[in-house]
Amino acid sequence: MKTLFRELGLQPFSLAISDGNKLNIMNSEQIQNFLDKNVDNRNKYVKIQFQKRDSLHGLFLTEARDFKEMSAKNFWRIVTQKNLDDYSVSKDLSLSRLFNGSEITRLSVSNEF
Repeated sequence: MKTLFRELGLQPFSLAISDGNKLNIMNSEQIQNFLDKNVDNRNKYVKIQFQKRDSLHGLFLTEARDFKEMSAKNFWRIVTQKNLDDYSVSKDLSLSRLFNGSEITRLSVSNEF
């Protein structure tokens, strides 16, 4: 895949948009680095922006049993804002959704909870 990007004159994990701006696509290392540096017990909620869908606020489930396997494939288990109350009581993984990290363009700590 990286070779294809180079042949097209693009940087790996970036996407050229028709107006000339670049939209960064995050790889698993970038997402994991953000989580390691910015997410803790006080700041655990994240605003997640995507290239093709509306942004959302949620909680990355870093303690889930499949976290290492899924994050290695750049898939992330996230509980969205609408399910957070139920998840905080039940810890039921079925309240989460898997998101493809290659669709994520920006992460930031969220204060909207």
